[in-house]
Amino acid sequence: LKKEERMDTGQVGFKDESFRLLMKNVEKDKDIIKFIERSRIERKVDLAGEKAQRDEEERMRRRKFIEEQKRKEKTEKAEHEREKELKSYADLQHLEKTSNVGVTKTGSIEECREIEEDFM
Repeated sequence: LKKEERMDTGQVGFKDESFRLLMKNVEKDKDIIKFIERSRIERKVDLAGEKAQRDEEERMRRRKFIEEQKRKEKTEKAEHEREKELKSYADLQHLEKTSNVGVTKTGSIEECREIEEDFM
C-alpha cells in the first residue's frame, strides 16, 4: 500500500496498480450475513448519563485522595511537633536549677566510679 501527502485521511493506494484486483457484482454470502445479523447486539447507550456517573466517581476518588492526604499531613505534623518537643530543652526548664556541688561526699575516684556505674 502507498500513502502520499496529497491523499485524504484514511485514503490509501497501491504501489503497483497491476497487483490490484477489481471485482464487480460479487454475490453476498447469505449464511454469513444471517450469522452476523443474529449475533449483532444493539445497545442503547446513554452517553450523558455515563459521563455524569464517571465524573461523579472521579470527584469522589479525588475527594477521598485529598482527605487522605490531609489526614497524612496532619499526622506527620503532629509527629514532627512531638519530635521537636522531645528534642528541645523546654522540658528541662521546669527542673530546679541545682548544681552538682553536694553530690559527692569525699570527691574520690572510687566514689565517682560508683556514681557512674549507678547511672549506667
